[in-house]
Amino acid sequence: MDIRTKKEWHSFCRREKTDIGDNIFKVPTYPDKVYKKIGWVSWGDFLGTGRSFRRHIRFRGYFSARSYVRALGLKSKEEWRMFCQSSELPIDIPRQPQMVYKNDGWIDYYDWLGSSRWNWQEFEKARDWARTLGLKHMSSWRKYWRKHKRPNDIPLNPDMVFKNDGWESWEDWLGSEARKFYSNYHQKEKFLSFDDAQNFAKTLKLTSMRNWQGYIKGELKELTELPHNIPRAPNAVYKNKGWKGWPDFLGYEPKRKKKRTDNDKK
Repeated sequence: MDIRTKKEWHSFCRREKTDIGDNIFKVPTYPDKVYKKIGWVSWGDFLGTGRSFRRHIRFRGYFSARSYVRALGLKSKEEWRMFCQSSELPIDIPRQPQMVYKNDGWIDYYDWLGSSRWNWQEFEKARDWARTLGLKHMSSWRKYWRKHKRPNDIPLNPDMVFKNDGWESWEDWLGSEARKFYSNYHQKEKFLSFDDAQNFAKTLKLTSMRNWQGYIKGELKELTELPHNIPRAPNAVYKNKGWKGWPDFLGYEPKRKKKRTDNDKK
């Protein structure tokens, strides 16, 4: 079947489910629970592909493994990682060659993949392209690359690539929208007082720090946008100015305390 991960196993079981609920091989969907006390070791042992199994594998020599990898035509470390997540990786070629071959031939991923280092665009041209995206900050730049395919001659880390060749700052790199964002972010004296910011935060009815992070990223479309005079990281800005924790700031009761209260009532 060539199933290599827990996720692939569960997908297989859902896909091959019979009328009575079992998969066609009548093997439990959750073997880690069914066989927990009667032989279960790990998913790697169960599928024959995981760490506990691969520890005993004798990997190919560096040059033999490198020859195979180079024939794949992969161009970057990201493409290598995606390939490793597929079912095509031979069992005797490591997912982390930099560790396995550290003292046995390893140079870098360019050598491993047989790809050349990119010839980046000149700083000014690369920056002109970056500014067309209308992004606001470094995080949005990195998030953009996770969702879109970037040009091969534009670096993911321009602050490193152009460090001595024109780089000034992220607001300069990203342009007008970033300048507005960083201007409001850096002017902390314009932030509301802790009490006023807390009052606003409580109106959002959020129940965790994760909710807050989703909100400031714009994932909660039904809520109003974060005002410029309220910091994205209130725990840092109000650290010695009234901050007591996320439950206090957002106005929700911690789960542990709530559970304890319910138990007391019983």
